[in-house]
Amino acid sequence: MASSFLLIVDNHLGSQPKKGDPGRNKFQPVTDCAFAPIPIHTWSTALATVDQDPARVQVQYLSPDDQKYIFPEPGIFIATNETRRNTYFTTWQAIEPACIYRLLSSSSSTAHPLSNQEWRDILIGDIPSRKSDSFSARSRSRAQNLLGPAINDLGIEINDVSRTTAPTSFSNTEAQWMLWQLTELNFRFELLSLDRRIGLAGRSNVECQDALRDCLQVGSLLMIDPEHVRTGLYSEDWHSRLPSLLRLQTLMRGWPGVIPPALLDERSVEDYTESDVFLLEDAVARFYTDMFFCYFGRAAIIPARLP
Repeated sequence: MASSFLLIVDNHLGSQPKKGDPGRNKFQPVTDCAFAPIPIHTWSTALATVDQDPARVQVQYLSPDDQKYIFPEPGIFIATNETRRNTYFTTWQAIEPACIYRLLSSSSSTAHPLSNQEWRDILIGDIPSRKSDSFSARSRSRAQNLLGPAINDLGIEINDVSRTTAPTSFSNTEAQWMLWQLTELNFRFELLSLDRRIGLAGRSNVECQDALRDCLQVGSLLMIDPEHVRTGLYSEDWHSRLPSLLRLQTLMRGWPGVIPPALLDERSVEDYTESDVFLLEDAVARFYTDMFFCYFGRAAIIPARLP
């Protein structure tokens, strides 16, 4: 069992694509795309320096779903041509309520994540038009079934999206906003998943969600408030970042492993200087990205900013 999980991890790391492999290095920030959210330097540096040795992965905790995403990974919108990207965005606008609803309607917030290919199959829209006996058709059918209850409850006809709605042409600003939302949603639920897996024992899912909302200073993990874009972790002002960093510091103290000294430091808010906040932020980002790799076997989706 352990060797099979190591094979899964090794095949999905994406750290050094082989020659001819079009795969993205998910441990590196996207810097050559006009509509990608802006990487936060501390977090992207932390992700890029994760030790990706497969032997570090805690294979006893892994499941096949760890290579999948609750929401579409922003990278699949970036790594495609403009025509298909516009279709993806158009479909996403149509099905976003169903994707939110499937989490809200899940009593334990454990709605099944989907692989990148399954998300592509959904976002391209016209699922029934492919050959029914192909592997990709079976994958599309499974993806459709996973979203089906939520789609049916809300009366959304996903198969009709690409046939009845001409793909919209999105400006860089519009595309960047939607990708920031997806980045943020994925970040929140990956952080929640990691805390539920390795955090303090005995807490209910509701208690874990409450703790995370407190850390991020948001009213809901599923609702993205435009005012949230430049506050808390995303603020360029170190005073504004400090409250969220201190809450994450407290959360991470309950995680296993060697806790960085900056996360064990206890002092009053008034005693923090600008350099202290940068050291704390670096410790939070490095510990999070490292622990995510160790317990999920892949790169975490990290927070980003908008201009």
